[in-house]
Amino acid sequence: MAWRCRARVGLTPEKWWCAPIGNDLHMDYSAVGETTHLAARMEQLATPGSIRLTAATLRPAEGLLQVNALGQFPVKGLTEPVAVFELVGASAIHRRLQASATRGLTRFVGRQTELTALTETLAQASAGTVRS
Repeated sequence: MAWRCRARVGLTPEKWWCAPIGNDLHMDYSAVGETTHLAARMEQLATPGSIRLTAATLRPAEGLLQVNALGQFPVKGLTEPVAVFELVGASAIHRRLQASATRGLTRFVGRQTELTALTETLAQASAGTVRS
């Protein structure tokens, strides 16, 4: 019979710190603060075999990950509810520019000269013209 490990994982991206805990005879260090508290709460919300993350965790990787929005959850010790997501997997997009393009890129406003130069350079490259 095969044994399968099904861990629960909670992720948060914020900074954390270690603090000494103990006395003069025995000293341990433990990660403390709101970040580790929130990560522990995400882990508690996760079902075995799943990963839960906050909107702050998702923001830097938005478009690069597939997630399911689970809604707002109250978190013990915090005044406001937290948006929680379940990580489903990686998306087919592998670069930030691709992810930004799916959300919509901003136009070149007031940059007609630069846009013309880019268009001409693209046309030359497509034609195989070498620029020195």
